Amino acid sequence: MAMMRSVLRNALRFCLQQQQQHEGFRGFNFVASSRDLESSRTCLKNWFGAAGTSWRQQRNFSVRRLYDHLHRAPNVPARAGRDEIRGLAELAASRSTHAASRGQAHWTQLPRSMMHGMLWCGNERVSYLLAAVAATGFLGGAGLFVVLADAGQREEQGTSRPAAAASGEVEEVVRSSVGTGPGRKKKVVVLGTGWAGTSFLKNLDSSLYDVIVVAPRNCFVFTPLLPSVASGVVEARSVTQPIRRIIRKRNIEFYQSECVRIDAKSKQILCNDVSERKWQGKDVEFTLDYDLLVVAVGATNNTFGTKGVQEYCHFLKEIEDAEKIRESVVERFETASLPNFSSEDRSKLLHFVVVGGGPTGVEYAAELHDLIHDDLCRLYPHLKQDVTITVVQSGDHILNSFDRRISEYAEKKFSRDGVDVKRGWRVSEITDENVCLKLKKTGELVQLPYGMVVWSTGIATRPVVADLMAQIGQADRKVLATDAWLHVHNCEGVYALGDCASVVDSQLKSMPATAQVAAQQGAYLARCFNKLAQEYTTNIKPEDHHHQLDPFFYRHLGQFAPLGGEIAAAEIPGDWVSIGHSTQWLWYSVYASMQVSWRTRVLVVFDWAKKFIFGRDSSSM
Repeated sequence: MAMMRSVLRNALRFCLQQQQQHEGFRGFNFVASSRDLESSRTCLKNWFGAAGTSWRQQRNFSVRRLYDHLHRAPNVPARAGRDEIRGLAELAASRSTHAASRGQAHWTQLPRSMMHGMLWCGNERVSYLLAAVAATGFLGGAGLFVVLADAGQREEQGTSRPAAAASGEVEEVVRSSVGTGPGRKKKVVVLGTGWAGTSFLKNLDSSLYDVIVVAPRNCFVFTPLLPSVASGVVEARSVTQPIRRIIRKRNIEFYQSECVRIDAKSKQILCNDVSERKWQGKDVEFTLDYDLLVVAVGATNNTFGTKGVQEYCHFLKEIEDAEKIRESVVERFETASLPNFSSEDRSKLLHFVVVGGGPTGVEYAAELHDLIHDDLCRLYPHLKQDVTITVVQSGDHILNSFDRRISEYAEKKFSRDGVDVKRGWRVSEITDENVCLKLKKTGELVQLPYGMVVWSTGIATRPVVADLMAQIGQADRKVLATDAWLHVHNCEGVYALGDCASVVDSQLKSMPATAQVAAQQGAYLARCFNKLAQEYTTNIKPEDHHHQLDPFFYRHLGQFAPLGGEIAAAEIPGDWVSIGHSTQWLWYSVYASMQVSWRTRVLVVFDWAKKFIFGRDSSSM
């Protein structure tokens, strides 16, 4: 390590001397990498041959001899393999992660055996390289390659130099200018810690970028198990993983705040503090600049403008929603157990309505049925006859995104279990006492008294995304439109994935808003970022290289639909359908393997085991 510092210090000192002696001298670039050693030897042989020195004689240069040799021969003849030297410099520049900024210096640590640094002086443009010299035989055989650059044609007259560099304080220049020079990494801001954002962070090589995560939730939530949390099968803590555990030791910053506005022109985002206790009673606002923005904020609940939904309904979108639903179910039973309640009042209080016959609504209705009949009815046997569960679906069938065989089986099973499925009905209004329904075919109106309503009818755009869409001419769309590389149309440096975006290709195909799609998109985009940072110079926009990257391709791996009673249905690509108890155990296995950490995996499996042994928890917290 001491020898490495000495070599770098001498190389920097030499370049500073050249600034003072040669007005045309532009800068230097050095790289230490065992992978680059073989590719550089051809350049070195050409250079040493042009300088009249044997390659073998120069392999074991000492630091002092390197410095002296550089000082004696600052300029190398043009015949010294200029094309090969340029190739070496381009290889070195490709390790950088930010476009050059004139008059700055930077020294940063990149992945493992590679170190890259630059010192730029003046307002001149680098046109070609003059020399390449090396000292090998130390740094574990990795080698040190120093590339000198000529100014070529100047863009402006005059030369500006950092004051510290002119005074010879090389290390101070390097230390004080981290993050502002040509070696500065691109700043990637990630909005959201859901499936898309977390998958992106887990697969991104964070050493190639300065990464900041902004989200109002400081944990990842395994959302497919939210119905299980709402029914008391799984504890809330078992399906959440702190985001700081995921990004620890990866040099990624996290701010628990909500992004309220994205300024696409100035490449800034405005964020608000989301904590309940405000600092000195004030809202904390701050802005962040970005080079690349990954929008993965997900979506919100779609109420379709139905009156009374926000006031009287529960949603099943966040972990807090599941806990509230679980609490409300137990409260309804406790209230109905009080004296002086008539049979009519108990029937109304214990009428549970689920609006939406999609996967989430059907799974929760099945979980609620099992909770009531397997556990609560044992604790409240006198209320068993008063309980009713109703599923309201505007379409002709529930689970209409599944194979028809699964949809028909689910309807028959719900009928056997006593779950009332109202197909072809639309909710027109919800009051404090009734759910107002309208039959789509005839227009017939019906009012259903209820005790609790769970609304699960789809997703809608978040305000911050809607504002961005208005800025970039996509106000007429429901979600952000991206190309096949997940880059947002008409928005430089912004990528969107997950529920807040949709890939629009030449065939106008869109993908379902599922965790499976979001996770695959996050992993794909991270791989693209890793490849671009390693192969291309930073003064080229990532979107300019889309033709060199494979477009995103969604691979559908199948889908599950738990139907209660330890029975589940599965639809696998290839027109394969499975229904039964064995499919439920397959569901357990797949969902356990999909957990983001061993901690959550163990906790979830332990909760499932507790349910089989002790039953579901019906405590009111």
